[in-house]
Amino acid sequence: MAAGVDCGDGLRARQYVFLLPEYLKDASKKMKNGLMFVKLVNPCSGEGAIYLFDMCLQQQLFEIKVFKEKHRSWFINQSVQSEGHLHFATPMDPLFLILHYLMKTEKEGKFQPLDQVVVDDTFPNCTLLLKLPELEKLLGHVTEEKEIDSKKYYKYSKEKTLKWLEKKVNQTIVALKTNKINVGARVQSAAFFPGDQASSDKEEDYIRYAHGLISDYIPKELSDDLSKHLKLPEPSASLPNPPSKATAQRQRRNK
Repeated sequence: MAAGVDCGDGLRARQYVFLLPEYLKDASKKMKNGLMFVKLVNPCSGEGAIYLFDMCLQQQLFEIKVFKEKHRSWFINQSVQSEGHLHFATPMDPLFLILHYLMKTEKEGKFQPLDQVVVDDTFPNCTLLLKLPELEKLLGHVTEEKEIDSKKYYKYSKEKTLKWLEKKVNQTIVALKTNKINVGARVQSAAFFPGDQASSDKEEDYIRYAHGLISDYIPKELSDDLSKHLKLPEPSASLPNPPSKATAQRQRRNK
């Protein structure tokens, strides 16, 4: 679904075009704040990024990706929007954002209630993550848990987190193979090229490529630990490293 989002700046209303899942089209109609665009921390860079919360239907978190192309405009109703970017909203596992806060408390080495862990003066809307109904079930993948007087306390577990990330890598590998995505180093992973060449890719190529994609959602320190956990050898000096997903998207846009 394409939607124009009015983001008034006080002087002139700016509009953006979003491609959203079909089931979200009625969310704003059913609830005043059914869809909320908020700035949260990017778990990889630590900087701010825009995310979308569906607080009405499936109560889900979405990341926003932007496709930019030069010399493009949109006709929205009776106006022309000079910024012709196309925004995509895709579902995102909230654990990646929760991990950012859990890892910050790792040095304390103590169990804490989650509402004391997920606190951020720079991005106060982080507390919306705690309202996602599936979050409590997911926390067991990355934390140790204790319950005292019916209240739950959590502590970051590096061991559990690496096992969970390994599963994410394996799921990504299955998707790459199913869609016949060529991940060989000779392609430099600058774009997803489906085709017969995918059958000749080595298993290490798939692991390394999937690791690169997952690394877009975790800090570099954890990415390095995951690489060791996966027993990935150092890439050959004669072959380039598969770029992150963000780099691959930029290279595709510049072609």
